[in-house]
Amino acid sequence: MMTSDKRKAATEDKFVGQVKEAEGKANGDTTQELQGKAKILKGKAKEKLADVEDAVEEVADKIVETFDHPEQ
Repeated sequence: MMTSDKRKAATEDKFVGQVKEAEGKANGDTTQELQGKAKILKGKAKEKLADVEDAVEEVADKIVETFDHPEQ
């Protein structure tokens, strides 16, 4: 399923963002810290998009199933 790849990318972005944010805090580099926070938010957005795609796919499957097997 394609969304599993997207979820992996989301997890990766969140992890990289956490590392970058922590490095920025440790080094006193606010730019790097903010870049890390932005990367975390990007990962969270990708995660939500994957949730929506899964929900849409589920509804579409139910619609197709309804038309393929209408109750009589």
